[in-house]
Amino acid sequence: MMATYRKKPVEIEAQQFHPDRRPWPVGVFAHTYATQCTMCHDSTWDHECNGSVKIDGYRIKTLEGVAVVTPGDWIITGIKGEKYPCKPDIFAATYELEGSRSDRDKIADIEILLQDNGCDCDCEHAFDEHAEDCERCLACQVQEAIR
Repeated sequence: MMATYRKKPVEIEAQQFHPDRRPWPVGVFAHTYATQCTMCHDSTWDHECNGSVKIDGYRIKTLEGVAVVTPGDWIITGIKGEKYPCKPDIFAATYELEGSRSDRDKIADIEILLQDNGCDCDCEHAFDEHAEDCERCLACQVQEAIR
C-alpha cells in the first residue's frame, strides 16, 4: 500500500522569469543559434550590442543538468542553494508568499473562536451535537462548513 506524504514547510526564494525584464534570475541564460554576435562578435548573450544573435529559448543549470526555462517560469533557489525552474501552475499549487497564512491556519483560528464564544442555538446541545429540530445558529453553521 502506498503511503501519503505532505511536503515539509520550508522557505525558498523564487523569482518569476520574464525575458523582457532585466536582470534575469541568477543562472538563467539565453540559448542561441549562433556562437557569436554577428555585429560585435561577443560570445556571450548578455552584452550591450544590438547584434543579431538568434535566441532559441532559455536555459538554467540545475543539479540534474541544463533545464529549459520558458517565460513565466519561477526560478527557485532550493534549501541547499540549487536553482531549478518551476511551472507557474505548479508553483501556485505548492507555494505561498511567506507571511501569508494558510487556509488550515485560518480554519484553526475560526474553530477556536467558535469554541470560545459558544453558540446561540435555542436547543441545549454539546458543541458538535444538535437536536433534530434545532435551527442552527451562525456559529454552528460555520463550524459544520469548515469540517
